[in-house]
Amino acid sequence: QRVLVWDIQNYNENQATDAHLTSVTAYNPLQLGTYAPLLAQAQTPQAKIYDLLGVSYVVTEQPLPEDEALRLIHQAGAVLIYERPSGLPVARLVPSAQVLSDQSALAQMTQAEFDPSQVVLVSETPDCVRDELTAPFIGETQVVTHYPGYWQVETHSNAWSLLVMSETAYSGWRVTVDGQDEPWYTAYTAVRA
Repeated sequence: QRVLVWDIQNYNENQATDAHLTSVTAYNPLQLGTYAPLLAQAQTPQAKIYDLLGVSYVVTEQPLPEDEALRLIHQAGAVLIYERPSGLPVARLVPSAQVLSDQSALAQMTQAEFDPSQVVLVSETPDCVRDELTAPFIGETQVVTHYPGYWQVETHSNAWSLLVMSETAYSGWRVTVDGQDEPWYTAYTAVRA
């Protein structure tokens, strides 16, 4: 589960690790040049960009408007904690890919109709074989092992899909599927697929 710290003046971003949570804007993950423009597109804590980054909670000192995307769950003094039920799992299968330039992808992610659970935006066409989806997509992921720099994820689906990891797309990342090296892609301009 990830935390977004919103509009707190004197907060060390890495304090989320004290509660075994990962802050979406701190050292976990390290911000690369591609990550900052992605975050810059998110104008509110309800932004869909935070959904695709797996943000489940918002910590702030400012009262925020509550709706189905943001619900106050705790207050301790001046600090408010909101839940974001729309935050997606860090490891998930997505049944459709759309090839866009980074600039077009950033613009697409701010559109009301954009649904990161249904389409992954990539800058090049995946080499994967695509089956025509003739039934509702069913896909599941299970993180088997995770430690810094390593993820082992088991997946099952009824059709072609891309595994999206809402982790920063570092250039040295390596992917194996059933023991075989496979290409990987940068998704949503800054994370892995």
